[in-house]
Amino acid sequence: MPRLLLVDDNPSIHRIAETLLAASDIQLVSCGSGAEAMTLIERGDPFDVALLDTSMAGMDGWALLERIRDHAATARIPVAMMAGVLDLVDPEKVKNAPIQGFLKKPIELRELGDRVKALLATPVILAAALLKLPELFGPLGNGIRGQCLVGAIAAGVAGYFSVKFLVRWFETKTLWPFAVYCLIVGGACAIYFS
Repeated sequence: MPRLLLVDDNPSIHRIAETLLAASDIQLVSCGSGAEAMTLIERGDPFDVALLDTSMAGMDGWALLERIRDHAATARIPVAMMAGVLDLVDPEKVKNAPIQGFLKKPIELRELGDRVKALLATPVILAAALLKLPELFGPLGNGIRGQCLVGAIAAGVAGYFSVKFLVRWFETKTLWPFAVYCLIVGGACAIYFS
């Protein structure tokens, strides 16, 4: 059963999420602050995906995102940020953040179960690559840097297009372009790496 960490200082968002996920197999863990979420993470509570409010008192969602990405247990989990419909959010910050999704509250919460499942299927390539970077440039990386670089580029491209196709699926409910893409990229990778 996947575990969702929901961090929002508005208790009504907790209740909405609880109602929307009641019929799903997603276990919801709600926190009212970034500090409370970090306490759970640091004591070893496992999470598969996180949904963070951008603006909270104390530690906001952006600061919490940084702490989540720095913690070994949560560095690779998919994270989506969320903001109120009227909240001003810098689009460049969203675009450049190490996140896998962005939702507007409360409108886009209606499809929360589907969104969480899509997040769980989204590769977290950047976070995983950053964790392995010191090993690559250390003495253990000799002789494999080229393959790692090609693999990282291929993984990045695959992750980018996977996310784009998942977003398209939410809009059109069709996956045939994704299937064609998987066949082409899978075949090319099989030929190159064999």
